[in-house]
Amino acid sequence: MLTVLAWGAALVFNPYAAVYMFELPKFQFLFWMVIILSLFNAFRFRKIEIPRVPPHLVFLFLFLIANFVSYSFSVEPGVSFMGLRDRYQGLLTYVLYVLLSMNVFLIVKDFKFNDYNKLAKYIGLGTLVVALFAMSPYIFKLYIFDPINYYGRIYGTLGNPNFLASYLVFGFPFMLYAFQLYKPNRYFKYAILFLTIYAIYLTGSRSAWLVLLFAYGVYLFAAGSKLFKKFLTGVFVAGLLVVSYNVLNLDFNQRLSLNVENLTSVDTRFDLWTAGVEAIGDRPFFGYGQDTTYKFIDYYLPEDLRANNVFFIDRVHNEFLDLSLNLGLVGGFIYLALIFFCLRDLYRIMKKGGVFVTPLFVSLLALTVYHFLNFSTITSNIVLYLNIGICLAVFSFSEGTLKKWCK
Repeated sequence: MLTVLAWGAALVFNPYAAVYMFELPKFQFLFWMVIILSLFNAFRFRKIEIPRVPPHLVFLFLFLIANFVSYSFSVEPGVSFMGLRDRYQGLLTYVLYVLLSMNVFLIVKDFKFNDYNKLAKYIGLGTLVVALFAMSPYIFKLYIFDPINYYGRIYGTLGNPNFLASYLVFGFPFMLYAFQLYKPNRYFKYAILFLTIYAIYLTGSRSAWLVLLFAYGVYLFAAGSKLFKKFLTGVFVAGLLVVSYNVLNLDFNQRLSLNVENLTSVDTRFDLWTAGVEAIGDRPFFGYGQDTTYKFIDYYLPEDLRANNVFFIDRVHNEFLDLSLNLGLVGGFIYLALIFFCLRDLYRIMKKGGVFVTPLFVSLLALTVYHFLNFSTITSNIVLYLNIGICLAVFSFSEGTLKKWCK
């Protein structure tokens, strides 16, 4: 079921609108998966035993409470319950995220070591499947997924190249862990890495490249210094991809260059972040309510960024700022605390020889960094709260179980 969750988060799509309204099937998938997982845990409730209750659950429940409080003070409760029709990131969705983490926690805590490794392997395999599907329009005529719809950038079933990139960044550490476990043929492994990195490149996401190299370096550092030369090899291969494809497609690669036009995108982010900070300052305690940023953000933006007939702004491209706008600073810091303590305790397990948590650590770190340069979607939040649920399960293990898994 958890494999279906990880794969389905990326692969379900609206066959009539793969670019617009693409979040609706993701929301429906999340809703039904939470119901199925909840029923599964309800039927085995009497058999559920928790050796140790992880304190991180406190932050998860506080985050849920912050969502309800924010909804109570929302400037537009009708929007905040379900969210905007293009986003579906309202109160109901955040309740589903928390329930998702809880259900994953209750399932994974009963895993054997082999069960955990299989899940990690299938998440890594799913990353490859999503990458190949996103590139398939280059071979098959699939107009609704054709990169021509997004200035030559692939987006697959995620509706936006940046959202596809965030999913691939999430799954990449699990792919590396699967290679470490099962040691496939060297050329087969390099081919898979090449295709996945190439897919990330074709998304045209600059943030993804930064986060990918960051995650790759952290993974190899955590897995052992002997692998550092492989990191250098990875950097070389990535650089070779950029140079070679630059020869084939100059227009596309201008997006990845440091020209004046692209640096303007960095300036835009700073403008959005500044506007977000100013808006938070006017309503710091309870926020404005879920998915209501579009109603007030224009007031804080410079003239050239304000909404017009072509686009409207409903995010400030930083997950902490977006959550602080929606929930207030308390809700934003609760979210940060949950992520921080998960990362801290995963790192402590790694220091004890728990290599098995390395993909969890790197994936959570990479996705968090990516969200701080962009904003979350239903798909990226599904895999984020899946990751958090697995973390909670690991933190609930008895000392004896952890020692066995750390061997």
